Amino acid sequence: MGVSDTCRLRLVRTLCFVALLVAAVESINAIAAEAGIEFVASIGDIADDGTIEQYEAATAVLSQLTVPHYAIMGNEEFGGGQQRFLDYAARWNKEPDTIPAASYVVERHGIAFVFATPDRNGRDFTDGGVAWVEAQLQSYASVPVFLFTHGAPKGGFPDGGDKSISNPAFARVLEYENLRATFSGDLHMDLDRTTHFVIDGDLAHIHVPALERTKIPDTLRHTGRYRIVSVLENGTVMVNTVDVLRRRIEPMHTHAFKLSMVSVMPSNLMDGV
Repeated sequence: MGVSDTCRLRLVRTLCFVALLVAAVESINAIAAEAGIEFVASIGDIADDGTIEQYEAATAVLSQLTVPHYAIMGNEEFGGGQQRFLDYAARWNKEPDTIPAASYVVERHGIAFVFATPDRNGRDFTDGGVAWVEAQLQSYASVPVFLFTHGAPKGGFPDGGDKSISNPAFARVLEYENLRATFSGDLHMDLDRTTHFVIDGDLAHIHVPALERTKIPDTLRHTGRYRIVSVLENGTVMVNTVDVLRRRIEPMHTHAFKLSMVSVMPSNLMDGV
């Protein structure tokens, strides 16, 4: 029996993704040992179509992380359902309940990190999903909030076009004064050829680059990358970018913004696996 072109393509993509994921995890573990990284955050699409084969391949690597890993679902995970995501997420950390639900909040050093799975299809939110995000912003009104979603906020990145969170109610989320940063993926943008860091007043929009492939502006070039986010004592947030295979920070993709709300304890976190 022959193997279809679709299966061949999926196999190649899986092998490429796993190779880059191994390199990323090894790099993160090395940096964590030297710099005291607090945690890793990812914003979905770990498992193509949410298949068991994809989850097993990723889990074998992600379970080697030496720091906590917080994740949400993207549109790919929706193919396998929420329970499958949670079952595998329980294996990504030493403590099985590190990822307690599809959406949850982690508070560290005076910052609330809101991990919000887009509950409509992994990209968009229902009205109920928007209400949940708003409830967290209200509950943590006295501290800065970093919001992690899979889909990008509408209008957040000019190169993303119409591919974004389309529920108009989500615009209310962006108006909260304590929301200081959004981290999103889905667009698969090439950082060298797109605008991937946007400041809108006191709010920073940060694109999390994909490890395995680029779609915008095209598929011709790809560099696997992840972000390192550091909160300094003076409230400055530094966003550095690491080339996975070369294992080096790219100065041209270093950005910064101010929390400009309250004093926080210095910390380092990793984003973008």
